[in-house]
Amino acid sequence: MEEHANESFPVFVNPSTIQFILNKRETLRQVVSLYNPYNFDYRYRVLSNAPNKYVVSEANGFVRAGYYMDILIRRVEPTPNEVGSSDTLRVEIYKDGDHQRCGKKDIPLSVLSSSVETDADRVFRSFPGTSKMPPEQRQQRHVSFAHSEAGDIPARPAHANFYWLAVMALGACLATLLVSSPRVAKDFWSCYFGSMPPLNVL
Repeated sequence: MEEHANESFPVFVNPSTIQFILNKRETLRQVVSLYNPYNFDYRYRVLSNAPNKYVVSEANGFVRAGYYMDILIRRVEPTPNEVGSSDTLRVEIYKDGDHQRCGKKDIPLSVLSSSVETDADRVFRSFPGTSKMPPEQRQQRHVSFAHSEAGDIPARPAHANFYWLAVMALGACLATLLVSSPRVAKDFWSCYFGSMPPLNVL
């Protein structure tokens, strides 16, 4: 129990699962990348519960701190009877010069009959009504938030502020024109409101 009590370092590998496709021979050879993000070099070794089914390019080696190592995994010719079977590849790491394992990672290995079973589109699908809609027809709305004592509330869009500013400016100009020119004020008042009450010009 105490032999591997200090396994406190996660082992970073990619991919985390391997699938061999029976009708795609190119998938029988796959690369596993072993990363070392730590500030020390470590020694690794690759094990399997079925070593007679696999060939590993470098089952033992070193990975320097901040580097990674690519390991080639080849599946010995699978048969149709092995479809659906699964094995495990284990990667163990040791600090350089230490015989006590400090981390391990198990990688599931499986044999599938065809690539259809690994197609991500079978699992993740588009929502109805979104796949055929052109991007330019999709309405988007941006709302900024202003802080207030009552909490965060949506701020008024910039075009609304501009509209009210323009109305106020127009009103100020019109008031200035009516006050400065009694004749214009009389014509304007008569046109829209009928007869105009007398104005006292200062």
